[in-house]
Amino acid sequence: MDTWTPLCRLIRTNPLGLKGCHDTDMSHLRQAYSSKKPLRYLCHAGLIDIMMPVIINGEHIATINCGQVLPESHSESGFQRLKKRLKPMGFSSAGLRKAYYASQCCSFEKIQIIMHLFSFFVEYFGEISWRLKQVRQKDFLPVQLAQKYIHDHFRERVTLNDVARSASLSAHYFSSLFHEMTGMTVKKYVQMVRINAAKQLLSLTSERITDIAYDVGFNNLTDFNRVFRRMERRSPRQHRLKGGQTKLSL
Repeated sequence: MDTWTPLCRLIRTNPLGLKGCHDTDMSHLRQAYSSKKPLRYLCHAGLIDIMMPVIINGEHIATINCGQVLPESHSESGFQRLKKRLKPMGFSSAGLRKAYYASQCCSFEKIQIIMHLFSFFVEYFGEISWRLKQVRQKDFLPVQLAQKYIHDHFRERVTLNDVARSASLSAHYFSSLFHEMTGMTVKKYVQMVRINAAKQLLSLTSERITDIAYDVGFNNLTDFNRVFRRMERRSPRQHRLKGGQTKLSL
């Protein structure tokens, strides 16, 4: 979405203007990065711009660039000063006048107030985001422990209680947490691990499909075929054929 003010939009259509915008922004971006403090400045065209570094837990993660407003109310003298400043770019007087009077104005004092408010919200939401990230990481640790347990024991009988116990959580809470963090139930995750293991055996060995089904933790061939078809959209036999195996046996 185009968020430039009419005057900025016009200036950026000119190579000299675009270079001036880029050079000014990069210079003040480096200053804001170095000081880690909000910076208010006049761009090469005389508009007020702001560089707002986003600091979370002492780390600079981004910088917000905004502003693009005239530092004083519209006036003929203000327009003439702008016209003189931008003369090397060769804009028509009519086009420049239209863009000038269509652009917003804001005093340095009001900009300073906006910067204080903006800084408060950036710090507040940055802190909230950081805390949420810490909570998510804390939640993910038991899920990682459970995933490791499943990968280590998928050939055996795996129950929700077993997996929850490996994460030191109650079965009810763990079931909800696991689904939230992985997007699937524990049962479906176990089936996915088993089917992935079966796919490798089907492609790399000539072992009987029935034996593979039992090897990866299924209790019978019917369940294995049903789950395999649902996940892979083809049968174990078709998967083996595609993998180049020619010895097919049950």
